Amino acid sequence: MRGVKAFLQRTLIAAEMQGRQLLRRRLALAILVALPIALYLAMLSQSRESAIQFGALGMSWSVACAALFAVLAAREASHGWCSSASAPPS
Repeated sequence: MRGVKAFLQRTLIAAEMQGRQLLRRRLALAILVALPIALYLAMLSQSRESAIQFGALGMSWSVACAALFAVLAAREASHGWCSSASAPPS
């Protein structure tokens, strides 16, 4: 039980840090929120079922882009860790 609690705590910390990183990129966050809404509203006039499908497509795109941002942020952080770990002692 203790391992699960530690895992959940680490996951929440990572999610919070990712949220902060996305808030710094306001334009990216606006696009991630606006695209599914725009797709849903654009298709709503034709049929409700297709609007839900296009809204879901927009949501999946947004989740994929958020994951991409997370990977890019992790790469930036890991480069700093690697260079500081491999630096010769002074």
